[in-house]
Amino acid sequence: MSTFRRNIPSLSALVTLESAARHLSFTEAAKELNVTQPAVSRQIRYLEKSLGFPLFVRHHRALNLTSKGRQMATALTQSIEHIVGTWQDIQGNTGLSQLHVSAYVAFSNLWLAPRLPLFRADNPELSIFVDTQDHDPDLRRTDFDLALRFGAGQWPDGEATFLFRDEIVPVCSPAYLHDLPRLTQADDLKRHRIIDYSRGGRAWQGWEDWTQFSFGSAAEVRVDTYYSYYMDAVTAAVEGQGVVLGWKAIIEKYLASGALVPISETVMTSSSAHYVVTPRGRRDTDVVARFSAWIVEACAQYQIDGKRSS
Repeated sequence: MSTFRRNIPSLSALVTLESAARHLSFTEAAKELNVTQPAVSRQIRYLEKSLGFPLFVRHHRALNLTSKGRQMATALTQSIEHIVGTWQDIQGNTGLSQLHVSAYVAFSNLWLAPRLPLFRADNPELSIFVDTQDHDPDLRRTDFDLALRFGAGQWPDGEATFLFRDEIVPVCSPAYLHDLPRLTQADDLKRHRIIDYSRGGRAWQGWEDWTQFSFGSAAEVRVDTYYSYYMDAVTAAVEGQGVVLGWKAIIEKYLASGALVPISETVMTSSSAHYVVTPRGRRDTDVVARFSAWIVEACAQYQIDGKRSS
């Protein structure tokens, strides 16, 4: 072991190689490592020069591993996962009660944050850190204890536990709806100011899906205002700026208070669902088990079966 620094040119270069091999992209590796793309390229060229053979086959718009590059990448991934697992085991033995949660923006702001005090009331000794992001971090490469996600329930980096499917219905403020028609036919959409939002790469359904479900065909919807984040679109609707698709569980507090009201009788069930995801192969701590049990119970009220119209 005393000679490993002479046998391995650069540990930082190996970390760079692992990231580039996993993404098959120098650009994505640079983003993950918070360095420039040329810096990643230099590290890879340095390793290839040290080894005496290429690790990647470079195409015009694609990057592939050579057989030796794939062999090296596999060894690096396994080693890093082992190091991360050992680190987390050691952390778990320190007696610290911490929980690190990843959640996407809409769910974190509109659903989790208002309810988290209920969990904290039963677990006052915990230190909880919620990292709100608009993308799903790789749980194999981060220190998150769990993640709250929306999708099909299949992710390579974690074991998913089903929480619920949401129900979708157009909503607006009561003041906005005054003297305007409810949505009973496709032509009614032309009378309304439509608010839309970015899907953020997630499996969220939009106006095209709802009109297809409601009217039997996807109607043309002219969007008046478009927001990057769903919570901003909801805020705009609360302020009377138009109609937005309401995900009923996510905007539950606005529906309960009357700040938002449905303007259609047709309710569509989401094709994808909400999940709590724990890192694959990692030993669950008592803290993770407690939070998972709490959120599963908290979401039990939303259990529905298939699409419906009411």
